[in-house]
Amino acid sequence: MSQNQKSSNNNLVNIDDQEYVIPYLVTRKVLNQDELGEVSGYIREKQTTKENIKEEIRNFKVRNAVLDFCPVLRWLPQYQIHKSLMNDIIAGITVAIMHIPQGMAYGLLAGVDPIVGLYMAFFPTLIYFLFGTSRHISTGTFAVVSLMTSKIVTTYSDPNHGTINPINSTLIHPQNNVVSYSYTPSEVATAVTMMTGFYQLIMCVLRLGTLSSLLSEALVNGFTTAAAIHVMVSQLKDLLGVKVPRHKGAFKIILSLRDIFMNISEANLNAVYVSIAGIIFMVIMNEFIKPWASKRCKFPVPSELIAVCGFTFISYILKLGVDYGVKQVGEIPTGLPHPEMPPFELLRLVAVDSIAVTIVSYSIVMSMALIFARKEQYEVRANQELLAMGLSNIFGSFFLCIPLACSLSRSLIQHQAGGKTQFASVVSAGLILIVLLWIGPLFETLPRATLAAIIIVALKGMVMQVKGLKRFKREGVLEMTVWLATFIAVVIIDIDIGLLIGVLVSLFALYLKGWKSYSCLLGQLHNTDIYIDMKTHQEVKQVPNIKIFHYCGSINFASRAGFKKDLFNAIGIDHRTIRRASLCETLSEARCFGQDMRTLIIDLSAVAHLDNAGFLLWIGPLFETLPRATLAAIIIVALKGMVMQVKGLKRFKREGVLEMTVWLATFIAVVIIDIDIGLLIGVLVSLFALYLKGWKSYSCLLGQLHNTDIYIDMKTHQEVKQIPNIKIFHYCGSINFASRAGFKKDLFNAIGIDHRTIRRASLCETLSEARCFGQDMRTLIIDLSAVAHLDNAGCKTFSEIKNELKLLDVKLYLAHPSDCVYDSLIHASQLGEPNFDCFATVHDAVLYAQGKPLIVAEL
Repeated sequence: MSQNQKSSNNNLVNIDDQEYVIPYLVTRKVLNQDELGEVSGYIREKQTTKENIKEEIRNFKVRNAVLDFCPVLRWLPQYQIHKSLMNDIIAGITVAIMHIPQGMAYGLLAGVDPIVGLYMAFFPTLIYFLFGTSRHISTGTFAVVSLMTSKIVTTYSDPNHGTINPINSTLIHPQNNVVSYSYTPSEVATAVTMMTGFYQLIMCVLRLGTLSSLLSEALVNGFTTAAAIHVMVSQLKDLLGVKVPRHKGAFKIILSLRDIFMNISEANLNAVYVSIAGIIFMVIMNEFIKPWASKRCKFPVPSELIAVCGFTFISYILKLGVDYGVKQVGEIPTGLPHPEMPPFELLRLVAVDSIAVTIVSYSIVMSMALIFARKEQYEVRANQELLAMGLSNIFGSFFLCIPLACSLSRSLIQHQAGGKTQFASVVSAGLILIVLLWIGPLFETLPRATLAAIIIVALKGMVMQVKGLKRFKREGVLEMTVWLATFIAVVIIDIDIGLLIGVLVSLFALYLKGWKSYSCLLGQLHNTDIYIDMKTHQEVKQVPNIKIFHYCGSINFASRAGFKKDLFNAIGIDHRTIRRASLCETLSEARCFGQDMRTLIIDLSAVAHLDNAGFLLWIGPLFETLPRATLAAIIIVALKGMVMQVKGLKRFKREGVLEMTVWLATFIAVVIIDIDIGLLIGVLVSLFALYLKGWKSYSCLLGQLHNTDIYIDMKTHQEVKQIPNIKIFHYCGSINFASRAGFKKDLFNAIGIDHRTIRRASLCETLSEARCFGQDMRTLIIDLSAVAHLDNAGCKTFSEIKNELKLLDVKLYLAHPSDCVYDSLIHASQLGEPNFDCFATVHDAVLYAQGKPLIVAEL
């Protein structure tokens, strides 16, 4: 192809209240892909499994592995005593004071003894100190996790007496022949803790730390708001001093409210008076005294501890438990519990229920850790957090602990009190140890109504999250739907079922927004080389006799049918048209069926992956969506006459390692296990291979092909060069709440910047000092041409990146967004996010960054 192409653009961009008009002229030879590869020095980069293993072994260093496994060994030798020690001591004392009332209250909420909440502030906290990566979260009890644990404890424990069956460890009541479990609440709680720890270790080994990102902000907000209502309802019996039966399963909150209202006449008025007094005291302290004192003293007012000590003293003096029937905390043992393994047979019973606790507790810890990590500019490693939580839970399960989480209020106090590292948690654990050894019995006369009042008042922030529904409504209908579905399901049905419904709705919304493919016909903007969607841009025109089909997504065995359907719908052709054309004797007769189209161009710039099945679209008919590798493996077992299909393994091996893996996994599973289970395993392995090939994002740094406006991957094209002082990051995939962390990680890895670099730059007094941390980069351009979807969480990520790069005196430009991505940026700016400098193409952004017109000579 030797046809020359000329195009000129007049780009008008308003930046810094100045108007720039930068014209440019491009004159070059029209290139097909083979010619482009020859000019750019393209090298196909495809490492074998053996090469990948060798590279991993070559890069493995024992010292780094040990430091990564136990992060305290990395930061403790660098601990600055004169700068951090006093702050950590003050923060530790402050958090310990909060731990005492909150721990006892949330221990009671979990259905176990209140002292367990104090164990939570000691045993697992010390393990997290060794293995955790967050410097500021306060680990221990949390209301939502305690409530979820209470549900499992209620299901599998029974405090009543009866005949114990030693075979199945159940309690048999001879009167009504009802069978219930005979385990104590502590046994059930510790079994849940151990299973949660096992699950978290398994997730760590499988590198599933990013799974927490699948819980969108709308889902977490709706779930925690609904869970707060569950917690409040569970505390009504202690606030009113009534006895109601424990309910298990769905619609528990409705049944509990019914029983409370039916027994309201039996309420203990003395307990009600204590509850009202406790609530009034806590409200006055939180709404008036604390804000007033915070302006005059760095040390926060311990309102919860004052309430606990005060009502304990009043209860002791007035003998509220003996004379007035107010239920009290009761006996609190001194010392530390003896290590004891949870019943092994109980682990199997709580295995399924513990999955939801695992996900929620990990998501809460990660979300809190990321908040402080972004604020203080350091890195939190998701898989290391799984390891830390898993080890903490397993260790804590031997000492009566419930599953580990963290509290937002305690974490905020630890940060505001000046805490610098997790050494503050060690100080806090030391003070808790003193309480456990000597002071604990002093709280035996504490009314349970007081603890219930503390919990109710502490939940104000979570309940007021209902106001966030307005914000999610502004962000979009899907976000509001996720919030409402999660909230209603959790409140009406139950916590775990509601969470599952919320996750499914959230994933479906994610599919609609990001994983679903996008396609359109492109038209040419007059006198330019810009081709954009004709449906949303009225001034662009179709090139005569040519149709340009743009597709954003992956083309593989699962999506090829949808791709072909979208293509034929866009160009106005179907199978009947092709069949009629095939019956024509001459091409001139067949042309009439193609209307005015003589050439079809398929734009693959936003296609992340094309497998062998997708390639067959160009040369053959459609196949079934199930991979032939899976079908071949099943037929070998089912039909003896087709055993020779085993030779197909060689072909699948040539197609790729993943295809061969699918074949082998399906074949072995069907032969060794069974046909149906083997098929299920084959489908799951096939879907995982599909994720690795297509749904997984792709990113690279782009360089410029000499004397052209073509920008391609520098890693695979040796002749392309990086533009001085400019880095261009290309990302193929969706940027949403589920992928934002991975996107930011890929970006920072590509441009050679990490959180430590940004933190050092933030400490510089002048921009000239900070520039050295940005190396030679003065401008970062993010190419959005292959981004199918951008949600509000992705826009917030851009804002974070922009603010962090500003510390390095690096400007951020966005280039070549699709219409839906550009609309998302505009929508985010209306919701309060900053505006971004956005350009029509990467070349426009480069020219603007260089600040001068560029005339490119003929290639």
